[in-house]
Amino acid sequence: MSIRYMSGGFAGMMFAVSALVFVAGCGEDQTTSLDTTPPAVPGGLRASSNYSDIYLRWQANSENDLAGYNVYSSVDGGALELVAVLPPTSTKFRQTCERDHLYGYELTAVDQSANESAPSPQVRITHSSRAGGGRTIPVLEDHPSLGSTDYPGER
Repeated sequence: MSIRYMSGGFAGMMFAVSALVFVAGCGEDQTTSLDTTPPAVPGGLRASSNYSDIYLRWQANSENDLAGYNVYSSVDGGALELVAVLPPTSTKFRQTCERDHLYGYELTAVDQSANESAPSPQVRITHSSRAGGGRTIPVLEDHPSLGSTDYPGER
């Protein structure tokens, strides 16, 4: 019997097509490849601060399936905790912090299959209570996407 003459009209035809797709998709020759490769470690992480905020910057990853970045922070040498989940277009992060503490930051990249990269090398910055800002970690390399207009204390 052809699909055209099956009872049920359009609904019957859709059921028949769905059944054919299901059966065709269950063959042993079908293989599914899972992405288990994490993105590259984000590069160029650096930090600076002003009187109330700490600023992070990094170089963008180039993976096509990049889902975003995870920012981890520690205070005064304590355990690292996830403090932000950022979109893949991010290369900056600002956090308002208490003064007179040492903050450590690590950054990871995450792809669309939820694979997380190894962490970037940790940067540490002392957020000082002196007026005008804190101690700045020097920028080690320039990158065209990393302008300094939004982040005080760099250059």
